[in-house]
Amino acid sequence: IRDRYHETAAAITEQWPGVPMIATGHLTVLGSVASDSERLIHIGGLGAVKPGCFPESFAYVALGHLHRPQTAKGDERVRYSGSPIALSFSESTDKKEVRLVDVTADGVTDTGLAIPVFRRLAQLKTKSAMAETTVENFEPGESELTPWVEVVLKDAVLKTELNDRLRKLDVKGRFEVLKVIREGTEQAPPPPPSPGEGVESMLDDPMKIFGQLLAMYPQFEADEKELKRAFQTLLEIDAATAADGD
Repeated sequence: IRDRYHETAAAITEQWPGVPMIATGHLTVLGSVASDSERLIHIGGLGAVKPGCFPESFAYVALGHLHRPQTAKGDERVRYSGSPIALSFSESTDKKEVRLVDVTADGVTDTGLAIPVFRRLAQLKTKSAMAETTVENFEPGESELTPWVEVVLKDAVLKTELNDRLRKLDVKGRFEVLKVIREGTEQAPPPPPSPGEGVESMLDDPMKIFGQLLAMYPQFEADEKELKRAFQTLLEIDAATAADGD
């Protein structure tokens, strides 16, 4: 990936010297801040590049994939504009924006434009014994649409009756409790590849990737063997279909 960006920059400089260059990319720069909503599709470092991947000759690099607006390791030229709305409750405090990029003969400047929030998200962390009081006393602030709240319990196992009670509390229409989870059930990143195991070997073994996805969800632990058997059946069906040329 690094070589392709450098080859492209060199070719543009040779053909159009002095013209401001803008690059784009859909990838992860190491050291950037992810949120829960990307981790489901980003496993074992796939698609990640180092901050120095982009040559200095690019006046601006517009990146996609990460949902939080940010520069790439402090390089003001390299930015994620982020998603226009929060795609998980871990992004509830993010200031969403778009970037206005001006290209002139003197170079490139960019400015952040704040995106209005029509539905607020909030994440409440509490303990089981205090959960109902915490929810009842919560004030999410004004929002054109009913705010959505995720309650994160920091202790014990999530009990069905507590989940039901929290979601049915009378909060007088101020907000809606959309999710109740145990701490760590959605925030835990997938385990890294084993030492010496490269990305190429992971791609050659879909079952290994499926196993990493299962490890992200403790609630599937009891059914792990059955799910792996089902996935193996799907792999065999796919291989048979490919062999038949369909």
